[in-house]
Amino acid sequence: AELGHANLCGDGTYWDESIGMCTMNSSHHRYHGSDDHHRGSSTQGLIEPVQGVKTCSFCSAVATPYNLIPGGGERYLLSMVRAMQLMGEYVDIIVYPENLCKTLECVKETAKAVRVDIDWSRANVTVCSNNGTHIMTHNRYRMFALLGNEKIPQVFNLGLIGVYMNQFPFDLTRKTRQRGLEALSSYNTIILNSRYTLGWYEEYVEPAATMISEQGLPMPNREVVYPPVSLLEPNGYIRGLKDGGWAKTSRPPHIILTGRFFDDAQGKKHMEAINAFEKLKTIATDSGKTPGPKLFLVGHQMPGEVHANYTARVKKRAQEVGDVEVLTNLGGAELIELMKKVTVVWSLTGFTEYENPNPADSEHFGIAVVEAMSTGSIPVFVNRGGLREIVNENPHHLCTTLEDFAQKTFRFLYGLSEEERVQERLLARSLSERFTVEEFESGFQRIFTELTRAHVGVVIRVYGPQQSECVSLIWMLRAQAKAAGFGLTVWVVATEAGNDPLLSSIYDQIDGATHNDVKVVYLNQQFYTLAKTKAPKCTEDAANHPYIRGNAPPKTEDEMKRICGYDNYVHYAATDHALSQAVGDNRVTHVLVTNGDNAYSPNFMSRAVKADVDVVFGDFLTQGNRVTAEVKLGYVDLGGVVVRRDFLVGHGVRFLNSLPKSHADSAKDVHDADFWYLRRLVKRLHAKVKILHDEVLFYHH
Repeated sequence: AELGHANLCGDGTYWDESIGMCTMNSSHHRYHGSDDHHRGSSTQGLIEPVQGVKTCSFCSAVATPYNLIPGGGERYLLSMVRAMQLMGEYVDIIVYPENLCKTLECVKETAKAVRVDIDWSRANVTVCSNNGTHIMTHNRYRMFALLGNEKIPQVFNLGLIGVYMNQFPFDLTRKTRQRGLEALSSYNTIILNSRYTLGWYEEYVEPAATMISEQGLPMPNREVVYPPVSLLEPNGYIRGLKDGGWAKTSRPPHIILTGRFFDDAQGKKHMEAINAFEKLKTIATDSGKTPGPKLFLVGHQMPGEVHANYTARVKKRAQEVGDVEVLTNLGGAELIELMKKVTVVWSLTGFTEYENPNPADSEHFGIAVVEAMSTGSIPVFVNRGGLREIVNENPHHLCTTLEDFAQKTFRFLYGLSEEERVQERLLARSLSERFTVEEFESGFQRIFTELTRAHVGVVIRVYGPQQSECVSLIWMLRAQAKAAGFGLTVWVVATEAGNDPLLSSIYDQIDGATHNDVKVVYLNQQFYTLAKTKAPKCTEDAANHPYIRGNAPPKTEDEMKRICGYDNYVHYAATDHALSQAVGDNRVTHVLVTNGDNAYSPNFMSRAVKADVDVVFGDFLTQGNRVTAEVKLGYVDLGGVVVRRDFLVGHGVRFLNSLPKSHADSAKDVHDADFWYLRRLVKRLHAKVKILHDEVLFYHH
């Protein structure tokens, strides 16, 4: 204790008293909100890095806590590497020290086994430890993707843009701690591998989503991107030829079931498959069908004694039934050739005879079965999980009992006419073509492109006399956004009580329901009453201070009352409330706070958004005089300050926090919040700044 906690922390970390642990320099920044409005903290999006953090314009990363051995999740992750490379990125593949596959050569072999074509001149394998909440690296990436099996990502986002690829929320109802909420809110989007996974994720993440909303933290969007499948070409298939002649090729009555051999949740149900096959053999024998059916069980052998013992039991049962071949660690070329020769592909993952089965035990998608379907193998699946989506919930291909498997498979092997069999093979191929590598890459690029597209969040503070000007301002902002090609969302908030009718009227006049780009922030009477109790006392001397009055004559009593009721703590408390909503929207890339009676030169927003800096502000007109902007008291107007959202999240950059406590004791000092807000960005947080002297803000027009 006498030495201090700093000596306990390794390189790149520091002791954070608020959480009682070592944490990363680049990631943890508390967001202290007032008791009335913003609770909690956020950690997303550091643009100007803390000393020691390395950034790269076109560097991205993926990370996995799991062993990089061939499997569906690994194909999903490595295909993400390829998708990033197609967007011009150099990609780090981050693994933990305990990973069984942590060398470049090993990861190359895995990529080869799952048939993902990565440009290894623009990819690298990086071994990093983690402290339970953060990956221990100084790097800050442009795009970051984490693979996980829990509803809450186990580590914070490392990118300016972050996606969490959730294979399934296996932790189901496990409660989420505060740090988990913060980690989840640090990501922009949650990627799910099927509608089935999305449905269960939404159900199990709802308590965490509610707590995130209550704390004013951003909740990531949820998107379904089906896994990438490298479609195979059936024997006799000619690319581009649509006559389907390949489907007429004769095949033996063989069945394939693919999947890793392991003894754990979401097992491939090899024993149940053998039992269903035994029933099928009986039906075929009783019907006098020859040649008889044959079942191939193919998959990678998971290491470990428990899994080896499981496979031994499977082989023993296969020998008892007969005509079942168990093939472990089959090479990729051999597997493809086998897929092209079988007639039916099975999947029993998630099969159970019990009521209310565990949803995590099902196949959440099924890459290998789609591969087999692309060769013309006819699908027969258990009626559970993401498998249903693959066959469009067609009951002819879905089974609920082992007897069902035997009967439906018998029909496809022996009960179809030649024409019907050809049509089934063509259908299987057609269904598989919805899940191509190209579709996967297009889906991810769509998400990242939308996330990287500039989107301005504008907070407009308005009171009664400004209604018509506010309506004009919103239409002006829409025109600038459309012309420059960036997105726009406007939050309108009243700075004094009793203005709900005003806000509703503005919303109607700007056709908010049609454009869907304006959000009205309604604050109740209690909010304004409580804020007034915290406001500094407004005196006649304060209201007539030269900084507020300028060159105008001394204020009348009515004017003084308006200043005391408008340019005070209440005004900025309402601003902060709306600002938290704008900053909490993951689409937003830039934030502007302005008044309802401001106006902008035509190119101001476009130039501000395109500037490669953290903060942009410009000259302004006030009382008929042009003010040349500087980071100096009296030379800053907030309506002309555009800030990158990334810079606002996690730094406590709120107006009421920005006021120096030793001076915020009068209406004049509170009015100076515009300046103190900018000064905190520039002086304390080292923001990169650009001043646009030729784009004038028309102030209080």
